[in-house]
Amino acid sequence: MSAFASRQIFGWGGVVLALAAVILAEQLLGSGKWVHEPFHSAIEAFGTVAAVTLGAITLMMRSY
Repeated sequence: MSAFASRQIFGWGGVVLALAAVILAEQLLGSGKWVHEPFHSAIEAFGTVAAVTLGAITLMMRSY
C-alpha cells in the first residue's frame, strides 16, 4: 500500500459522496441562473487577495 493510499480518509466513499451532493444540488436548485454580478465580483476579489496573501506568507515562512 502506498503512503498516499494510507492517508485517504474517505477513499472512494468521498468521491461517491461528492457526486451525490452535486446531483442533489442540481435537482434541488435546478438550472436557473443566479445573477448577482457585484456580489460575485466581490467574492472573487476577496479570494484573490486571500490567495496572494497566503502565497506571500508561505514564501516568507520558507525563508525562516
